Amino acid sequence: MPIATVTLISFGLAMDSFAASITRGISAPKVTWRDSFIAALFFGFFQAFMPLVGWYTGFLSKDIIVSFDHWVAFGLLALIGIHMLYEGVTGTDQLSSNGAMAAFEAFSLTTLLILAIATSIDALATGVSFFSLQVKILLPVFLIGTITFILSLIGVRLGKQCKGVLGQRAKMVGGLILLGIGARILVSHLGLFAFS
Repeated sequence: MPIATVTLISFGLAMDSFAASITRGISAPKVTWRDSFIAALFFGFFQAFMPLVGWYTGFLSKDIIVSFDHWVAFGLLALIGIHMLYEGVTGTDQLSSNGAMAAFEAFSLTTLLILAIATSIDALATGVSFFSLQVKILLPVFLIGTITFILSLIGVRLGKQCKGVLGQRAKMVGGLILLGIGARILVSHLGLFAFS
C-alpha cells in the first residue's frame, strides 16, 4: 500500500481523537503541557495499538468485529458526553473552589482510557482490513500513532483556547462534540444515511 494512502488513512483515523482531545482542553479549568502530553499519548497509543490488534486477529471474521464495535464506541462516548453536558448545565464543575476536581476528571486516567478506546475502535477494524489486504503493519502503526499524537496535542491546546472564548458554555459544547462523534460512528456503521 502506498505511503500516501496510509498517511491519508492515518489522518482519517486521527480525526475522532483530535475532536475528543479538544473536549479535554475545554473540560479543565487549567490545562498544563503535561496534561496535554499525557492525553496525546493516550490517544496516539490506542490509535496505533488497535490496528495492531486487528491485524494480529485478522483470522477472525471482520463481520464479528464490525457487528458490535460501533455500539461500544457510541456507548463510551455518550457516557462521558452526557456527563459533560450535565456538568455544563448544572455548573457542578464550580463546586470545587480551586477547580481541582474538574481538572482531575478531565485528565483522569479512567476518562482518558475510555475516550482513547472509544475513538480508536475504527482503527481495530482498519487493522483487520490491513491483514486481509496483506499490508505490512509496522509503517501504518507508526504513522497512525504519530499523526494522532500530534493532532491530539494540538487539540488539547486548541480546546484550552476555546474555553476562554466559550466561557460557561464550554462543557456543554464539549459534551455535544463527544455525542456527535459517537452518533457519527453509529450512523456510519449502521448505514442509516447514504452519505455516511
